[in-house]
Amino acid sequence: MKYFITTVGAAMMALLAATAMTISLSSCVTDDPILVDVPIPTDTTLMPLKAEYATVPVYNNWVFENVQPSLRMTFKNPEDTVRQAVVQWIVTTDKKTAVLTKDTTLNVPAGTSDIVMPLAINHPGIYKVSASMNGKFIRAFNIAVDPTEIVSPVDKQADFDQFWAETKAELAMIEPQYTLTEIPEKSSSARKVYLLEFRSLKDMGDTAAIARAYWCEPTDGKAHRVTIHYQGYDSGGYKPWIPSGNDNPNECDLFLSTRGQLINNRTPYTNKYGDWFAYGFTSKETWYYRGAFCDAIRALDFVYTRAAADTLNVFAEGSSQGGALAYAAAALGNHKFNAIAPCVPFLGDYPDYFEIVSWPGNTAKTAKKANGWTDEQLYEMLSYFDTKNLATLVTCPVIETIGLQDGTCPPHTNLAPYNNLPAGVDKEISYHAEMQHAIPSNWSNTYRTFFKKYVVE
Repeated sequence: MKYFITTVGAAMMALLAATAMTISLSSCVTDDPILVDVPIPTDTTLMPLKAEYATVPVYNNWVFENVQPSLRMTFKNPEDTVRQAVVQWIVTTDKKTAVLTKDTTLNVPAGTSDIVMPLAINHPGIYKVSASMNGKFIRAFNIAVDPTEIVSPVDKQADFDQFWAETKAELAMIEPQYTLTEIPEKSSSARKVYLLEFRSLKDMGDTAAIARAYWCEPTDGKAHRVTIHYQGYDSGGYKPWIPSGNDNPNECDLFLSTRGQLINNRTPYTNKYGDWFAYGFTSKETWYYRGAFCDAIRALDFVYTRAAADTLNVFAEGSSQGGALAYAAAALGNHKFNAIAPCVPFLGDYPDYFEIVSWPGNTAKTAKKANGWTDEQLYEMLSYFDTKNLATLVTCPVIETIGLQDGTCPPHTNLAPYNNLPAGVDKEISYHAEMQHAIPSNWSNTYRTFFKKYVVE
């Protein structure tokens, strides 16, 4: 195994000249060092370097596509003499299956230096890395190796299409009764802001469910581009954001709150569903997300009723649960989007999802036990709502972004729908090395730039 060391400072070169062990070195810290062969000290009686002087910076965005994956550790030795570092890397799969452990003893010169260790990994996947030095933990993080080649096998049941066709037929029997109530304090002369209410698929009772949204449309009498914003899982404890008429005055926007969440979970409305993921978890006909996906479909239907909406230019975006809803609406909707932008999407590849993190798998497994199901029965039910299966029906362009350190919707699950999009779908994906379950600060600009490529003039 060859280790690449980069360094700054003249002390390193002086120390190297007196020894015979060869390792690749460059004259400065760089992502792509120009390598020359020089000797390195091999004295094993050196004092250890304190762990506080070692860090693990992001290397190659921690994404390795068609290149050998590598890890970097940076040392800042404040002493005037060489110190010793015993570096250990432990690598597992995202399901915590051991892959490799590497221990390396290094002599660290004064000043700043790096070690870059290539990894003998040649299988696509998300890998968990733990780094330590001299027995002290430094950092744990995920890396991605050929992420777009990760396989999340489609497991659609034979009646998948029939199930959704029957569900949509049932939805069509329910009159939506769209109602708009202006919110004057949010409207402007350029654009009106409304509370939208509509009826959607029935839950376990006989009464149609109610979903709500904020709808914004310009007042100039022209048809305008539309973006539907599918909202994430309601974490409660805050007032849902209400858009302003001045925010985006030349476009239409719809911000959907699915049944029981956000607008529908704040005074004067109440959430009758309790834990949404657990609600109706007894069959595919009663689970919460059958209705929530229909809310997403019906929101798209509403857009086509508005004269202010340019129905040649309808887009969608959403994060977390909203990303799953964007995939679902694109797959199942009665109308097509020009493009969609899921961010850290939820509800992907349940069999792997539940092995990687505890929630929502713990909720599903509690329901499985209560229902007397086998694992096979559990995943069969969930397969009707898995974004990896829905993605096979998506035909519009897709831009997606994910956080490699996401512990809520792990990157493996984010990639499941993206990697199962049909051949020929125009798609882009970006990775954020240190991001957890979040929305990148520049995401709106990024997806809007992508959307512009698909605007019909």
